[in-house]
Amino acid sequence: MVRIKASWDAARDGDALYRLFLLRDRANDGKFLTGVISTGIYCLPSCPARRPKRENVWFFHDPQEARESGLRPCFRCRPDSFYRGEEFHENLYEQTAARVRANPGGFRGIASVARAAGLSRTALNDLFREHAHESPGAFLRRVHVEAACQALRKGEKPGDAAATAGFGSASSFHQQFLARTGLTPSAYASLGDIQEFTLKLPRDYRTREILAFFGRDKEGVSERVGAHGFAKCFEVEGRTLVVEVEFGKQSAACRTDAGFAYAAHHAVLRMLGFESDAAAFERQFAGRQEKDDLAGMFRQQRGLRIPCTPDPWEALGWAIMGQQISLQATVTLRRAVKRGIIGIGAV
Repeated sequence: MVRIKASWDAARDGDALYRLFLLRDRANDGKFLTGVISTGIYCLPSCPARRPKRENVWFFHDPQEARESGLRPCFRCRPDSFYRGEEFHENLYEQTAARVRANPGGFRGIASVARAAGLSRTALNDLFREHAHESPGAFLRRVHVEAACQALRKGEKPGDAAATAGFGSASSFHQQFLARTGLTPSAYASLGDIQEFTLKLPRDYRTREILAFFGRDKEGVSERVGAHGFAKCFEVEGRTLVVEVEFGKQSAACRTDAGFAYAAHHAVLRMLGFESDAAAFERQFAGRQEKDDLAGMFRQQRGLRIPCTPDPWEALGWAIMGQQISLQATVTLRRAVKRGIIGIGAV
């Protein structure tokens, strides 16, 4: 057992500090440190590790006091980094994500990402959930598909692109690629020579909400919405590009200018919400009882995705103009600004 020098009067303050320690509240970080004599480590009050028994816990003012008592810093909450003013976990996430993106073929599974981060799979999941709002598995699948797209655009054959991107098998490559891009690898590779392509839409895809999203401004100068599709105008590489999308039963036929199919494909994926797959979220609530209000809401909205505008300026404009005023006032102001930039009748 490690000998501990108490910094507080245990009889007076220890129980109160222990109750704060149980809350895992980040607001208490910096107010005290927790020393665990059964493990020989010291932690921040917000540390996600399992809480020890009260008799095994002492408290300190700062890391120096804890180290003088023979303890070492926790590898999960990194108290020394916190007291130095470093955002350790944020830096760790950014460094880990950068390593995976730089060499996607070297990370074929979550275990390899965890080793690179020096974390357990549970801690890795917590890290990505906090800083990326997605699981490590979802992040890795996305990076693998993005790497495969880059390889295919450079002229690599699908099999070679799969190996470069880090896919373990041809079946998983085709399945994940189709799910994220709406195209087979071969169809994606041919986009450089065509003006039209057709995306396979996910099961239960809801087109009505997509059309409603792009039809908010009935007189918009950068989009036109019909009963079964829409046309959208935006800028790509200094050129005004028009993309037309027509929905089928479970497909989306897309048309654009020659030589811009890759840019159009990227834009259409954002506009159709391919990056906002809610399948995992829906599965989480699939077992709720019929009388549960949330269960009913999820069943009614199954397949709903979040569409995004392909134009950063337009996204910023909607965000700013739409905060303090009504939707009608927003579309009127946006329409006036758009007319001044791209001219009436651009679409």
